[in-house]
Amino acid sequence: MKRSLPDACPRGRFYNPRVSELFLAFGLLLAVAVTGCAGALDPGVGGGGSNGAMGGSSGNGCQVAIFAGQCANCHIAGGNGAAGLDLASPNPEMRLVGKMGGSTGSCSSMTLLVANSNPATGVFVDKITLSSPPCGSSMPLGTLPSPADQSCLTGWATMVANAPQAFSGEETP
Repeated sequence: MKRSLPDACPRGRFYNPRVSELFLAFGLLLAVAVTGCAGALDPGVGGGGSNGAMGGSSGNGCQVAIFAGQCANCHIAGGNGAAGLDLASPNPEMRLVGKMGGSTGSCSSMTLLVANSNPATGVFVDKITLSSPPCGSSMPLGTLPSPADQSCLTGWATMVANAPQAFSGEETP
C-alpha cells in the first residue's frame, strides 16, 4: 500500500530535531575553540592594544602601539635615533635584552633589559617607571607613560627578558 503525503517524513529519512540541535551546538563550540579569543593562540594579536602594521607575537600587542606612538619618533629605525636605540623596527627585544646602554652617556655601562629577570629590570624599565631614573631622563622624554602603558611595557619586558630566544624572527616593533 502506498503512503499518503502526510505520513511521509517531511525533512528526509533520518531527521531528528534533537540531533540537529546537537550538531548546531557542536558547530558553535568548534567555531569558538578554533578561533578562540584575541591573543589566546598568538599573544601579539589583540590583547589590550593595537597591533599596528607589524604584528608579531612578542607580547600581548599593546607594546606595538606604545612603541609606535611614544618611542619611535626619537628611537628611529636603523639605530640612528636617540642613544642609538631603535624601537621602531621589528624585534626591539633583540636590541634590549642583555644589551648595554650605548657607547656614550650616563647609561652606557648599564644593561637595557636584564635577561632572566622577573620582574624585568634594567634601564628600559627604570626609564618608563621612575620619574628620576638612575641615568638619563624618564621616557617618553621627561614624562612617564600612563599606568596602563607602564603595565603593558613592563609585562612585555618581563616576558621577553625571560624568553628572548623565542622571539627572534618575529615581527614586532
